[in-house]
Amino acid sequence: MVQGLTEDPAPHLVLPDEAYTRADDSILVYRDGLSMFLHRRLYNRLHPEAPIPRGLYLVPDCDEPRCQNPHHRKIVTRPAQTMAPGSIPWQEKNRMFCLRAGHPLAGENLYTHTDKRGYTHRECRACKLELGAERRRLARESRQKETS
Repeated sequence: MVQGLTEDPAPHLVLPDEAYTRADDSILVYRDGLSMFLHRRLYNRLHPEAPIPRGLYLVPDCDEPRCQNPHHRKIVTRPAQTMAPGSIPWQEKNRMFCLRAGHPLAGENLYTHTDKRGYTHRECRACKLELGAERRRLARESRQKETS
């Protein structure tokens, strides 16, 4: 250990990959025929005097979304939970490259629009142009076959 540095009093608690059986990187544990998320069970055992209120959620409060350490969790509302590190909306907001072709999602190639529900979507302008050209080509070929 380097002099002057102390160990993290609450290190990450990340289990082997095979323990994470769900797509959202959470772990279910069973007791008395009931299932509960491991991070929630650990938090309740650590804070028996203050259980998690109904309608609130535990989210990671560290840089490791798979961390199960109850010291690295915070209680939040549903809107805050959807933007927690590792969540799908968080991944979409922080994505650097498009999934289709790997184009950068920045600068002039980043196309954003807000739908009627108020959600902002980020899209790759290059892929959007390519898909539009392909759609028009297929429509043109279809019309040509109909007239032949």
